[in-house]
Formats: sequence, structure tokens, C-alpha cells
Amino acid sequence: MNLEGALTWAFEFEGQPPFAGFRSVATDGIDLPVLNVFRMFSKMPANRLTVESDSAVSLEDIVRGGVREKPDVSAVASSDANHVAVMVWHYHDDDVAGPAAEVDLAVDGLPQQVREARVRLFRIDDNHSDAYTVWKKMGSPQKPTAEQHSELEKAGQLAEVDGQKPAAVEKGVAHLKVNLPRQGVALVVLDYGAGK
Repeated sequence: MNLEGALTWAFEFEGQPPFAGFRSVATDGIDLPVLNVFRMFSKMPANRLTVESDSAVSLEDIVRGGVREKPDVSAVASSDANHVAVMVWHYHDDDVAGPAAEVDLAVDGLPQQVREARVRLFRIDDNHSDAYTVWKKMGSPQKPTAEQHSELEKAGQLAEVDGQKPAAVEKGVAHLKVNLPRQGVALVVLDYGAGK
């Protein structure tokens, strides 16, 4: 399967207070975390890859009872000639605190001659790419000041964490560790185009 796009049923609600809870991707000119998921999708190549997770909740269980007993920790991945992108999530229906997921990510099928890849990590969680959490910490102002609005706009952008880092590739496999808080999403992008 090749991923050509993603769609949201989002609407525009003029004159509403910020973070009013409507189906939208931005509020009062401030980007919401869901918009950053779409930004992550835009960084993924089109050729979809097979993903296996020993912490995924099956589709049948989700349809039957939601994600209630254990969190769903899984991913979607794609590639092109020089990149592999893996979007990992740690989801539970109840938006309550819980332990972070320690994700051991094995990216297999890289060219055998590649010895190193450059890795970029993008995150959405309470501390990254989330203007809503920043707004709550401000005391949930219904009319943010110009300074607060500027801070919220900045917090609403997709955050890249730690810049590019090298990752060893051995026999076509790169092993990475991602600590992912509950309700968090991470995008790991491996570039091995010049890593031969």
C-alpha cells in the first residue's frame, strides 16, 4: 500500500474561545497537537511498510471494547530509496497519567552496505508540540495576551528533539530506543542515503 494522503473532518468555528473542544486542527490561530500528527504524516515517504508490535491492541479488541485494559503501543512506517520513517504512538482511551512506554525499535531491511544512518526525532506529548498543555499551565486564559498568544503559537509547532543523531546499522538493521509518554506520538526518520 502506498500512502498518498490523510484526511480529517475538521471545521472552522469563528468567535469561539481558545481550546473550546470543537473538531478542529487550530484554535484562535494556535495549532493543536492533532495538526502536528498531520505534519508528521507529511514527513513520511509514500511506500508503506509492514510493522509488528508486541504491545499493539488488535483492531478487533479496539472495535469491541476500545483501548481500556492496556495501552496501544504501535506504529506505522514507510520508506523511499534513502529514508525510513516510523510514527510510533502510545495511546489509551482514558486521558490519565500512566507509565511511559519504553519502545525498542528495530528497523530492518536497510541496505546491507549501510553502516550508519542519521536519525531525526519529532515528538508530540505534554512537553513537545502541544499548545494546549502550555495554555493550561498559563491558567487557561480565555483572551491570551499578545505575549501569551505568541508563546502558544510557538508551542503549537512540531518539535524536533535533539537534532540529527547517528545510529549504527548492522546487517541491515538499526536499533533505536524511544521513551514515549502516554498519549504521546513520535516520528523517527532515518536517512541512510549517504550512510554507506
